[in-house]
Amino acid sequence: KSIIRVNQTGKHGDGKIFVSPIEGAVKVRTGERDGEAIA
Repeated sequence: KSIIRVNQTGKHGDGKIFVSPIEGAVKVRTGERDGEAIA
C-alpha cells in the first residue's frame, strides 16, 4: 500500500508492480545465498 501511495500519480506511465514468491537470493559480491544474502 505504501509503495502505491507514494508512486501513484494517476497519469499514464505509472507502471505496474508484480508480487511473486522468491525462490532464492544471492549476494553477488560475496556469493552468500538465501538468508545470509539478505541479512
